[in-house]
Amino acid sequence: MQDLDVAFRNKLALDWIEIREVSSASLLDELTELLDPGEAEAIVLATELPADLLLIDEIKGRAVATKMGLSVIGTLGALAEAKKKNYITAVKPVIDVLINQCGFWIKPSLVERVLKSVNEQY
Repeated sequence: MQDLDVAFRNKLALDWIEIREVSSASLLDELTELLDPGEAEAIVLATELPADLLLIDEIKGRAVATKMGLSVIGTLGALAEAKKKNYITAVKPVIDVLINQCGFWIKPSLVERVLKSVNEQY
């Protein structure tokens, strides 16, 4: 199983991505009782680094991270910021890929609200 994990990490490795392990196993265990393991690990790592901003979408995870003093942003918020800073030209095509090809579920009213905020049509 560990070989699979290494192979998976190597496949995903890009030169601008740095993979890190958390140090605080006790905090990780505590948060894993409340959240999914990936969310818990992201929050612990964000506190250890410390991170300027944590990308997290789940409401419960966002609430825990905020309560711990972390600044959070969701995927759609990050896309809106990317458009505002001219890193991408449109948000809707990215959302369409996330929904249709990546299996994201996003509440339609949230998609509509984000698209309106960046002057795009739903």
